[in-house]
Amino acid sequence: LKTGWGLGTVGGNALPHYYTAEVVAEVAEAANDAKFGRRHPAGQDFGENDPDRIAGWFSHGRVEATVSEARANLNLLKSETDLRSKFAAAREAGKLGMFGLSILATMGFEAGVVEGKKCLVAKKLGKLFSIDQVSEAGAGGRFLQEMRVAASADVSREIATAQLAAVK
Repeated sequence: LKTGWGLGTVGGNALPHYYTAEVVAEVAEAANDAKFGRRHPAGQDFGENDPDRIAGWFSHGRVEATVSEARANLNLLKSETDLRSKFAAAREAGKLGMFGLSILATMGFEAGVVEGKKCLVAKKLGKLFSIDQVSEAGAGGRFLQEMRVAASADVSREIATAQLAAVK
């Protein structure tokens, strides 16, 4: 999540959102031990009853001050060899942009105007349920190209922690 503009949805409709530096800091803190989901849960639920979608967790949540964005490290479960291989191949091909990240959370917003544009201004993070892999992130969440995935002859072995940006 990055301080500034992003897209979000309200009632299934896209609406400009503005994320303040304070909310970005709250998200960075909440990213510690946040679940990593292979996908957003279906429908309007928050995935509490779908443990099979969880593929790992995040650690070392922080705000990268130079770019005013929340970042965290992705830790894939040892069993996630296919997903790990997919990320490694995408990184090698310079195509990590095929994958996005989306924060599944409740957040307090209020109507506002920023830079002359009507929007919802994020005021407070409620609960972060998970940070999920998506093909197109509405607010720009992405994996960093600097993502490190260790190569191994035995793909069933644990591969190193992957760098990730929970950027929106």
